Amino acid sequence: MTKHSIIKIRLILFYLLLLCTVKTTAQNTTKETFDVQELKSDIEFFFSELEKTHPNLYYYYPKDSVLHAKETIIRQLIAPMSLFDITQLIRINTNRLFDGHTGIKWYNVPKSAFLFPPKQIRVERGIMYIGEGTETSKIVSINGKSASEIINTMRNLVEAGKPLYIKDCTIEDNFSTFFFLLYGSSEKFSFAIEQNGRKSQIALQGVTTKDVYHGTNKTKFDLIIKNGIALLTVNTFNGDFLKNFKRF
Repeated sequence: MTKHSIIKIRLILFYLLLLCTVKTTAQNTTKETFDVQELKSDIEFFFSELEKTHPNLYYYYPKDSVLHAKETIIRQLIAPMSLFDITQLIRINTNRLFDGHTGIKWYNVPKSAFLFPPKQIRVERGIMYIGEGTETSKIVSINGKSASEIINTMRNLVEAGKPLYIKDCTIEDNFSTFFFLLYGSSEKFSFAIEQNGRKSQIALQGVTTKDVYHGTNKTKFDLIIKNGIALLTVNTFNGDFLKNFKRF
């Protein structure tokens, strides 16, 4: 691994520590992989920087819980991984432990991916439904994954401090992205559903990334100076935009 690669992954991990917003983009993810010892070193860096930087890291969960999450991640580092895979592993194991300003919150979705059609899923008290009115059906599984497993795993992607109702609303709003992060791209989604005690199968066609994220591109930086007052708007903390910060 080159010195440049080490700096790159550590910069990315560091700038993911204190994010203020969830940012969804349609950028291609890197295919470069990092070996086990390098990944372990980066995980140590991630948690040590969290502890040094965060004013109250253990507000929601005690230190033992955070250390257990760290050990869980390290135990799963048994083969080289891409940046996408390691950030996914960190998300699943740590996002639920920290506040909304801490953790890995941006999502890079390749332009070539097929995603779950948006605005199709409703989540109530941890149960997923599809359809409206009298056509509403309870979802038992999607692509062979049980609905309860999907919901429980997705709840781990949402930061601590939010009641389950808000977490489920967040899942509704971000279902296409969350499903891709956890289970990958799919051109077709197969459902096992239940309605009035009867079970059946249905399917939905996957949609392209642009169909999900159209209209979401916001200005990264904006600087307005009027009457001696400067208003700076920052809509990203992506490490890729470090050069742009120099203007400000």
